Amino acid sequence: MTSKHQPHGRNKTAADAADVIIVPRRSRQVNPLPELALLVVNHSEADLAVSLALADGACRNPFFHWQLVVDRQQRYCLAGPALGAPAAGLLMEQLLVHGVNRFLLVSCCGSLDPASEIGDLVVPVATVTDTNLSRWYTDRDVLATDASLQRGLSAFVSRQGLATASGVIWSTDAPYREHRSELLALRHHYGVGFVDMEFSSLCAIATYRGVSLASLFVVSDYLWTKAWRPGFTSSRFRHRCKTILSACIGHGTEVFRSE
Repeated sequence: MTSKHQPHGRNKTAADAADVIIVPRRSRQVNPLPELALLVVNHSEADLAVSLALADGACRNPFFHWQLVVDRQQRYCLAGPALGAPAAGLLMEQLLVHGVNRFLLVSCCGSLDPASEIGDLVVPVATVTDTNLSRWYTDRDVLATDASLQRGLSAFVSRQGLATASGVIWSTDAPYREHRSELLALRHHYGVGFVDMEFSSLCAIATYRGVSLASLFVVSDYLWTKAWRPGFTSSRFRHRCKTILSACIGHGTEVFRSE
């Protein structure tokens, strides 16, 4: 399958650093951050996560135009929202220069798999890099997630008594321009089972910068049906988001453990 978004012809290695115009820099107004960061990109889930973290004793920290809290023992931070690849990419780059080197993305995804249900949990094993932002960080069509961090995340979720599915995720920059024929082609050629808006670009940045990233998704809508079927307001989706965010915040660094 040929991607609609072809590589820009740039060198995606550290050798192109001298040609880059704007370089992320640490702000003197921001304290160094813990090396672990929980990213929650959607607004409603980010508000929920921040409120849960504050109730657990975390403290707010000024961080540009994003919400940022650091847990009371300075072990990890939580940041968001940052909807869409450009916003999420900016957030990740800024967290990187302030000391973070291991990331966990908690988000939602649409499903192309008829076997999945709203509220199911997905730990992706790979992503198809078909977004404009990701092409400035990699020329590869498919990127694997950090396998050790992914296994540790799956084990953590299992210890909470919850099941996860694995799969390949494709990210879109234009949710109102998704075509059923393209999604079916992605499923046929790459095994894509789920769709989001940020993951492929974050994977590309993590690979380029040499840091670790894993992700946990909650299925929020069906893309395989004749008509789009959203489930964002369903009780199962909302309950599952709260359950998994509470588990991540309540168990601190355990969720970032590699296996």
